[in-house]
Amino acid sequence: MRHSIRVVVGVFCLMIGVVALAKEPPNGFDAPAVAGTRGKVETLTYPSKTLGVERPVVVYLPPGYKAETKYPVLYLLHGSGDDETGWQEKGAAVNILDNLYADEKAHVTPMIVAMPYGYGKKKDTPMPKDAQERGQMSRAFDADLVKDLVPFIDGHYATMADAKHRAVAGLSMGGSQSLRIGLGNLDLFSYLGCFSSMAREPFPEGIAKAVGDPAGTNGKLKLFYLATGDKDPNFERIKDFHELLQQKGVRHQWSIKSGKHEWKVWRENLYEFAPLLFHD
Repeated sequence: MRHSIRVVVGVFCLMIGVVALAKEPPNGFDAPAVAGTRGKVETLTYPSKTLGVERPVVVYLPPGYKAETKYPVLYLLHGSGDDETGWQEKGAAVNILDNLYADEKAHVTPMIVAMPYGYGKKKDTPMPKDAQERGQMSRAFDADLVKDLVPFIDGHYATMADAKHRAVAGLSMGGSQSLRIGLGNLDLFSYLGCFSSMAREPFPEGIAKAVGDPAGTNGKLKLFYLATGDKDPNFERIKDFHELLQQKGVRHQWSIKSGKHEWKVWRENLYEFAPLLFHD
């Protein structure tokens, strides 16, 4: 019953854009699932014409995946200092999803989850020390995901290749990328998750356009989930972004977790976010 309540509360909060302070997940929600309920994990590389290199991506296929069945896709993005393995190895994403699928009350839609390398460079090349250059590499990834990764996933797996069945979400750096990619490409994504991050004014063009046209944005986005920990160093700035969205009339779900800028919070975000996806 707790999971059903969470979904109802989430939908209500999405409608009015207020705080969704959910209960703590059950014990073991991020522990390895029992045998027989596990999805499959694949590590692949895909060609990026945008960046001119081969790029790694970790892909999670839901339990019982069948090539003859079509699935929606969640693009799940890591934070600064991590790579495509971050959500799997530190975020326990596979365990969280496996356990959600094993719990019939969670009503999770079977989905493919693509976890790419989030810097716009070849992975084995040195990371720039300059913060501005690192920021440019983060932004360079946006076009790679849209122009190269999405077509690759659609061509390689049995996907439902339309905006209604695509989501993009991420933590910290990946949350900023998700805002730019999701709000800037509403013809490609209908579900958006931003964990412990926000957009800063002056907004990039895509975000500015989406925030400036709330009716158009609300008509295309089925879910805009904005979350943070209550002790996050950027809590006030993230809260300011939430309040700006409220002021502009951009419909979203605002969720506060107990915690800092840490994996505890982001694991709970994924546990709350995944059951809200792809319910028409």
